[in-house]
Amino acid sequence: MREGTLLLAATSERREHVRHDVTLGVTCRRLGTRATDNVETRAIDLSSGGVQLHVDDMTFGTGDVLLTIFRLEGIEVDCKGLVVTSRPAPEGAGRYLHVAFTGMSSDNRDGLIEVLRTATYA
Repeated sequence: MREGTLLLAATSERREHVRHDVTLGVTCRRLGTRATDNVETRAIDLSSGGVQLHVDDMTFGTGDVLLTIFRLEGIEVDCKGLVVTSRPAPEGAGRYLHVAFTGMSSDNRDGLIEVLRTATYA
């Protein structure tokens, strides 16, 4: 798979925003007084309301405010979000973070929807 390719499969859940299983590199950084440098992570699922990330270490945790940067085929979208849960990855390597997007501008929401539209469905 070439870098920046997004594979999607809609999940059947009763949520406000439809979640899609994805494989997408994402750049993240914690904002605020404990700000971090950029960290490369991987999106596991994505919707217009949030993202599930797989991170390699304990850099981020529940309650952190993150800036997530999605890049796909010439589209770049920055989304600010709150880590609402953090749990060990079942395969034993790293953690899964569930991030709820907050305060998203209409331009960023439109950009994220374009990322989802541009994606290749699995």
